[in-house]
Amino acid sequence: TTKSGKSVSVQADRCGGDVSWAQVDIGGKEVFRHSMPDEEDKANVEVLQAEYPGAMPYFFSQDPDYITVKEKVADFCANG
Repeated sequence: TTKSGKSVSVQADRCGGDVSWAQVDIGGKEVFRHSMPDEEDKANVEVLQAEYPGAMPYFFSQDPDYITVKEKVADFCANG
């Protein structure tokens, strides 16, 4: 809780599944929610599951992020 009385709480459950979501409540009422994977990610997951059967499923939903990180690291190594 901040000095102005604002507070935040975080809950996590890592016991299975590939869905992550964030929710913002104000005054006990939900005002925002975001889920991952979204519909675009779900379509990509299906393609990758077919291409790489047996791989850990969490890699599939995070595939675009891994590509971005690898490209940035490679660019830094090559170009400084």
